Amino acid sequence: MNTDEGTDGERKNPQLEKRYPSVNCPYCWVENEIERAKNFNVVISQPPITKYSNDFPEVKTPFWRFWSAFKYPKGAREGSVKCKNEECGRDFYVGLFPYASGDSKNPKDLNYYLKLAKGETEIIKRKFLLEDILDRFCNLLHINYPIGCFLFILIPCILFWIFPVIAFGGLSKISHDYGFLSHFVLFVLMLIFLKHHCKVLKEALNYKKLPLLLSEQYKTSNLCREAEEAFKGWIFGHPFQRIAPPTLCGLFIAAVYLGWQIYYIINMANTFYETPYLGSYPFLYTSYMIAIISIPFWTLIWFIIGNIIWIFAATTAFIGLMTRYMPLKIDTLKEMGGIEIFGRMMLSSVYPMAAIGVGIPIMIIWSIGQEFYVLLICILLVLFFMFLIAFGFFYPLLPLHTNLKAAKEKERDKILSKLSLSRMIDEEEVNFKDDTHSHLLLFIYDKILSMREWPFKSDTLVKAGSSILVPFISLLINIVILFLKP
Repeated sequence: MNTDEGTDGERKNPQLEKRYPSVNCPYCWVENEIERAKNFNVVISQPPITKYSNDFPEVKTPFWRFWSAFKYPKGAREGSVKCKNEECGRDFYVGLFPYASGDSKNPKDLNYYLKLAKGETEIIKRKFLLEDILDRFCNLLHINYPIGCFLFILIPCILFWIFPVIAFGGLSKISHDYGFLSHFVLFVLMLIFLKHHCKVLKEALNYKKLPLLLSEQYKTSNLCREAEEAFKGWIFGHPFQRIAPPTLCGLFIAAVYLGWQIYYIINMANTFYETPYLGSYPFLYTSYMIAIISIPFWTLIWFIIGNIIWIFAATTAFIGLMTRYMPLKIDTLKEMGGIEIFGRMMLSSVYPMAAIGVGIPIMIIWSIGQEFYVLLICILLVLFFMFLIAFGFFYPLLPLHTNLKAAKEKERDKILSKLSLSRMIDEEEVNFKDDTHSHLLLFIYDKILSMREWPFKSDTLVKAGSSILVPFISLLINIVILFLKP
């Protein structure tokens, strides 16, 4: 009987019970036990960038996200937990995995992140294919990046465009080809802007620099390193992926071009049609042979454009989700609340897209045709492209504008209430200390009123607005040249 009582006593003793796995809240660093994680070996926590379920369903990645999300083993679960600290009480993401880090049952990319969360491995410096090729190309020739971009475009251009055109059509066709010469400059600018934007993103997506309301202990922890790398992977690609998202998007757009170009060549071969003049439909070809020989060069160009489109879209989506679901650390005494880093990231993402937008009217008007319906289509495409650039810039910043405005009004009301309270004091009771305090409150009130409600200065808005309008300006210039051309 004593044995049974001893057994029951042991079972009821909380010190002898199996403790549930726990994680620290990213916002206050309070330890939270996860009851649902009792049968899981690994638990990681991150700030959320989207809404997660509270019942921890099994992870089933949709097929259309296979390029952006790393693989999960069978039985892995993820969901949202509310911090038990009453002063915090925020929801944060929790991932539950059935196998320990380093277990062969986990995919390699997941093992990498689990090891990062435990401090068992170093960060892998990774680049998507185009970025890696450009860096290797510049290092091989020992040249700086802008010159490398120029040569990277010039070499295939000479081999697969200039030489064939000279051989089949004459040098004069190159020197008078306004559309191609303009595009050549834009192609080089696209690469320069793309590299600059990738550099800005990789430096800025650092939780020690971003104005997020995170615990200082979390920022210095291995969990924070894992979260940073996981979020960067959504844009640039996860380690151990066969094809990174920017590369995949570039290959897709290049494949679309190849399909169209093959159709064009077959159609031209069947009709025995060969254009006798420069600027023919659809890509400035002057002969049947040039249409074939120039395929590698134009495939490269469309591959570059695909990479740019992905990076721009991924930046817009990720920053937009981050600013909507992560609490921000706003300092109302700073000019832009201390969150101007988001404005810089979005501005750098606009430049490469603006370079593409400038090339749209040049390609359509001078390459495809100059009829009225072609001009109408060109105008619609340019306007649509301008809308995409504007949406991509302002969409992530709208939540910041809302938060800045709300924080400004909240702090302003606090100051006003304190000033109103001080006025209720009789003049005889007011001393030097009270008077100084009132002047300090008025100074702080003026500082709060001067805080901007958007995370950028007027010059940033001018730069972004100019980039959005550049495609339309290019359209007007090309139309004027078209009508003035004899």
